[in-house]
Amino acid sequence: MGALLNLLLIIAMLAVFVLWIVSICKSDGEKKCNPNECDTCPFPCEGHTAKNNNGKETTP
Repeated sequence: MGALLNLLLIIAMLAVFVLWIVSICKSDGEKKCNPNECDTCPFPCEGHTAKNNNGKETTP
């Protein structure tokens, strides 16, 4: 029974790896930013205003 579970785990890991590789190959590298989520997004973006060190809002 343990060998069967190990085999299923290996197959599942291989499937996830293959899906990951396919996703990387299909990616065009373009960022897809949702403007509705700008306030909660932790990543910098050119499409919305950003606060500089003085707390003033600037537009890129």
